[in-house]
Amino acid sequence: MSTPPELYEVRIPDFEIPGARLCLTGWIVGSGARVESGDPVCEICAGDIVVEIIARHGGVFHYAAVEVDDELATGTVIGTIELEVGRES
Repeated sequence: MSTPPELYEVRIPDFEIPGARLCLTGWIVGSGARVESGDPVCEICAGDIVVEIIARHGGVFHYAAVEVDDELATGTVIGTIELEVGRES
């Protein structure tokens, strides 16, 4: 019997820009792509600023149900990273 994979949730951080609209402007990696810690996975517009959301762990990235131009809130899960067993992340 195999062990279920460990998942890390990728969330929208608090940009500390009161009243700013947060919007997904584009995916940088595709769902199912391998990412390393520090790789950008998408771009978020926070007011007049575009920010890359960075993978905090290496593994396989999977989108959540978030589309380009969706309005987001701090803490929204935009995807998961399936951590690879036996690899440093």
